[in-house]
Amino acid sequence: ASWKADGITLIDYQTLNYGTQGLFIDLNDNIYLADPNKTSIMMFSKRNNMTRRDIGQGLLAPTAIFVTKDGDVYLNHRLGGANVEKWSLNGSIGSPVMSTNSSCRALFVDLNDTLYCSLTEEHRIIAMSLSNSSWKSIMI
Repeated sequence: ASWKADGITLIDYQTLNYGTQGLFIDLNDNIYLADPNKTSIMMFSKRNNMTRRDIGQGLLAPTAIFVTKDGDVYLNHRLGGANVEKWSLNGSIGSPVMSTNSSCRALFVDLNDTLYCSLTEEHRIIAMSLSNSSWKSIMI
C-alpha cells in the first residue's frame, strides 16, 4: 500500500499530540479531537479552511467525544472524577450528564437519545436515556 501523491495533511504533529484518544467527524465534515494533553476539545471546520476552535475550556484529559446531528457535543474527561458532559458548540460551560468510576473510551448517542459509554477498564458498556435519566448496564 502507498499514500496518494495528491493527499493533503489536515492536522500536523505540532497540533495533534501523541496520545490523542478521541476523534469524531460530523455530518458537515467538521473534525473533533479529544486530546488528553490539552484542556479542551479541538474542532476543525471544513467551511473555514480547517481553522481551529476549542470547545470546553478547562477539561482534564478528555478522552472520548460524540457530536449529535443537532450539534450537541458529548465529551468525557476526568475533572472531579470521570464525567460525561454536554456542550453546545457556542456554549461556554458544559452540563454534567453522567458520572462514572472510570473513563469512557468511546461515546455514542443513538436515534432514541440513549447515551452509551464504553468502560474498557471495567469491561462493560453503560447506557443512559437522555430523555429520562434512567441507567442500565450492559455487560460485554
